Amino acid sequence: MQDAIIILAINTLLVLFLWHLYFFEYRTYRLDLTRQRLFRIRDELFAEFDRHGWPFDARAYGIMRRTLNGVIRFNHRLSLSRYWGAVLADREVANGELGRRFEEEFQAALAELPQDAQECVLKARREMHDVVIEHMVLSSLLATLVAAVAFCLFLTHRLVSVLLKKSSSFDAEAEIVGRQTISA
Repeated sequence: MQDAIIILAINTLLVLFLWHLYFFEYRTYRLDLTRQRLFRIRDELFAEFDRHGWPFDARAYGIMRRTLNGVIRFNHRLSLSRYWGAVLADREVANGELGRRFEEEFQAALAELPQDAQECVLKARREMHDVVIEHMVLSSLLATLVAAVAFCLFLTHRLVSVLLKKSSSFDAEAEIVGRQTISA
């Protein structure tokens, strides 16, 4: 009986330790990593505008900087549920007006820039989206598990398809077995 209590206590401590690691240490790490990556994107955007002499008072540059600053500042609030809530609220309550107005203003501001400056701003936006999506998925235990299973299934499928496509010996062996089945 005493052994069972000791095992239960040890398992409880281990579960609490893992819970602490995930919900405090790992999530703090993800938050810091995401912020650092967003700072890097913002710094690269600034450096590109400085290097090419593009105007820092360009509307598209200002919109992108403010957007990056907003994501950096409120990164701790980013989650898949908040994202979907915002998307649904904008679509259902405001008929998509908030997103539509932002996109119209952003596209109009982009049109004021030379093509290479537009590409620079759009690159920063894509990278920001990639970082935010990665953060939301890897900060959610459920999403991480789903992504891991999907990734494993994808790798298994890719591995099998590569092995089957590149393995003539496998095909030859299967053909021999097929011949034996027909003649039996």
